[in-house]
Amino acid sequence: MSSRSATIEYLNALTQFDKVAFFYCKRDEADRRDREQILLSLIKQLASPPNDLEGRICVEAWDAYYKEQKDPSSRRHLSFDSSVTLLGHLVECFDHAAIVLDALDECSEEVRGHLIQSLLSLMGKAKCPLKVFISSRHNLDIETRLQDLPHVCIEARDNAEDIENYVQKVLTLAIQEKRLLRGKVSQELRRCVEGVILRDANGM
Repeated sequence: MSSRSATIEYLNALTQFDKVAFFYCKRDEADRRDREQILLSLIKQLASPPNDLEGRICVEAWDAYYKEQKDPSSRRHLSFDSSVTLLGHLVECFDHAAIVLDALDECSEEVRGHLIQSLLSLMGKAKCPLKVFISSRHNLDIETRLQDLPHVCIEARDNAEDIENYVQKVLTLAIQEKRLLRGKVSQELRRCVEGVILRDANGM
């Protein structure tokens, strides 16, 4: 399981959240760095009924859907501002929702600025508790906007032991299954391979 999947599984398992919407930003995929697409993905997830409310979809989501269907030839997407408004309505459908934006630094500074501002606004207006989790590499604009909110900084050295354990485990398995040089790997070569991987991992 990837770290992203593990995070979502963990949040979904917490009884305090009755809905978790997640988006992973990615610089080299247009749809994963576009502000409208990011919001539409979050909207789609929040509009889907939770397990204990099967069949229920927020009325605002239905209204937006039917409005688009009036002109099926255009297939227009909701504007950014309309998407933010709809997202706010959808959040109100839950007692305690959570939104996760992973790797926000993969978006342009302008896009992440709009997203942060909009999500902070939603948090301020929400009648029910709304938690927003944002992960990012160090970027001055993101850190400045969020500096007064709870945050955790993780440096490369903080992950060193976990990365080393993972690399050792994967190398051992690759050798045992003869996927690496048909299993003919000396201890000296193994230490060399392990050292190169750890050196270049840089906390990732």
